[in-house]
Amino acid sequence: MAKQKEGDIKLEAVYAEPIKDLKKVLKESGYKVSSKELDQLQANIIRDIQKDFDKYESDIKEDIGQNILARYLPERMLIQRGVKSDKQVNAALDLIKDGEKFDKILARTGNVREGIVGGSTFNTAAAGKLLDEDEFAAKFSLKW
Repeated sequence: MAKQKEGDIKLEAVYAEPIKDLKKVLKESGYKVSSKELDQLQANIIRDIQKDFDKYESDIKEDIGQNILARYLPERMLIQRGVKSDKQVNAALDLIKDGEKFDKILARTGNVREGIVGGSTFNTAAAGKLLDEDEFAAKFSLKW
């Protein structure tokens, strides 16, 4: 990160004050060896932060772009843009397009058993009755 080396950005700024205070206390106490270890800790913190920036670079850019656009675009357009670039949505679409993989993951072949989950109860015998009586019940099918 050139900006870090030039001094324009201080990645360790969040940790600088506590480390500085600790160095001061150690110096006053006469622990000079520990001061060197703190310098090493500070270097490790910077290295870890740089790795995180590299690892999440595309996510960071996407978030910055989204926040800039949020100032100028209506929310509906932001949501549409977000859905188009969402990795999970795209993976779900790919899965739906691949019928064989979709069937395999959801095990759409075999025996089917219907039941109801309403609150914390599970009762397959009264499935139809619960659906009529409890508007918060959920109907499901188990396939195995």
